[in-house]
Amino acid sequence: MKKIIGIIVSLGVVYLVVVFVLAFLRFEKFEMPTSYMAPTITAGEHVLADMKAYERNPTERFDLIVFSAPKRYFELQKMEEKKTILCMRVIGLPGEKIEIKEDVVYVDSKAIELPEGLNYTTQGPHTLINLSQDEYFLVGDNSTISFDSRYWGPVEKANILGKISNI
Repeated sequence: MKKIIGIIVSLGVVYLVVVFVLAFLRFEKFEMPTSYMAPTITAGEHVLADMKAYERNPTERFDLIVFSAPKRYFELQKMEEKKTILCMRVIGLPGEKIEIKEDVVYVDSKAIELPEGLNYTTQGPHTLINLSQDEYFLVGDNSTISFDSRYWGPVEKANILGKISNI
């Protein structure tokens, strides 16, 4: 009987630790609504995002993030504004000058090396932009069809919800 009580108590402690860790880290599951990030993340695929990641560490170039679509996203598509969560990759950081020319990404006039397999095409009206101190330039990995910062401009820090931690 003491053994059974010991097992129950141990399981209860493990359960409380797991609940505490998940509450502290605050992970959320999101469904990718488009194919903008294919093949990295395909339409309909679920991702797990750490919603407190940027409380602990700064946003870095090439991070995969979840964010609230900016107002311009809806305006350009002539859609009613509604809560829409998108997933994209961070290319430009606050205060930087971003340029995409002849399919090469430049940060502050220097070409950057992209992660293997990525190629961002020169398209859209915002392929040369100076970011303010709270703006980020986001691009979908499927850049030939991605509707991203090249079209609707930068995203403010307040729109960034979390960092994708598991695909």
